[in-house]
Amino acid sequence: MKKNGIIELFRFLGIAFIMCDHFGQIGLGDLARPFTGTWVYVEFFLILSGFLTAKHFQNKMEDSNTISSYISNGVNYTIKKYCKFLPYVFAAVLIEYAVRFGKYIIIGDFIGFFSKIQEMPFEMLLLSAAGTNETLTFPLWFLSATFLVSPVICVISQIKNGQVKGIISFYPAVFYYLNRINSIGNHDYPNQIIRALCGMLLGVFVFVITDDIAKRSIRKVTRIIFTICLVSSICILLFINFRGICFTSTYLLCFICIIMLSFCEKTYMRSCTHPFIMYLGKLSMPMFIWHWPVAHLLVLLIPKDQIAVRIVAFYFVTLLISILSMNMVNTVTKRIKASNCRN
Repeated sequence: MKKNGIIELFRFLGIAFIMCDHFGQIGLGDLARPFTGTWVYVEFFLILSGFLTAKHFQNKMEDSNTISSYISNGVNYTIKKYCKFLPYVFAAVLIEYAVRFGKYIIIGDFIGFFSKIQEMPFEMLLLSAAGTNETLTFPLWFLSATFLVSPVICVISQIKNGQVKGIISFYPAVFYYLNRINSIGNHDYPNQIIRALCGMLLGVFVFVITDDIAKRSIRKVTRIIFTICLVSSICILLFINFRGICFTSTYLLCFICIIMLSFCEKTYMRSCTHPFIMYLGKLSMPMFIWHWPVAHLLVLLIPKDQIAVRIVAFYFVTLLISILSMNMVNTVTKRIKASNCRN
């Protein structure tokens, strides 16, 4: 299963919808507007993250079948995956704390300043979801929670028996989402960790089903049904997004259908792998990390009565900083790799 243009486009749109749901940070508040309740796109990213983790280990099954090798592989995968986000995280957290508490430095209250930044190292190291203190750079709870549970997901993803892997991943996810459907957005400790774990386990289960479908030969009528289901899921999702209808169960079902039917490649919808769409997908995580400090910077720089200007600037500045920072990180990474190869 290759990268899919539909999924990459939804990664970008998902971040745009989440930013829209965070308009309150730039002063829009609860005014009537489209695209409210789209915070639930966090679940799309949780499911997708678990799915891609399972996909990674499915493609790299080893002969070793010991728990120690499973754990070692999981830790290595987690470190490699999340280290690439740290440059963005360090910069975003530093700016967030500077915007919030820089005034203490200006007035010379250094004790007050250091008392406010005690949690900053934990946020930078993606450990904030492990504690009861609120994450100041709020969206980073997602990265922190998925980072902390990722080794567990990796261990489960390496189970060679698909049925066992499916059962282990199915039950925690289904009980969490069916019994806590009205509180999945709750950030009381330790719900962030539980939510990340169950969301990623749901992704592992979706992968098991998708992998089974992908290996089967299907009839033309089944392919037509799958195509209708995929198109319908996309249309329903976009409709309830625009209307601001937060039907959480419907969102989850649409996310599952879109991920499963896009990756199984058993529909008549062609995956567009144009480089521009792939690039938008890559931009999604830098945008997710950057949009929170950008919102607080704009509140300081743009008068509160210029809401339209704040909204345009919110998207434009976040997009611009994400592009520049991603290009910078990629350039530095390539130079480091080239230097290591020469040595």
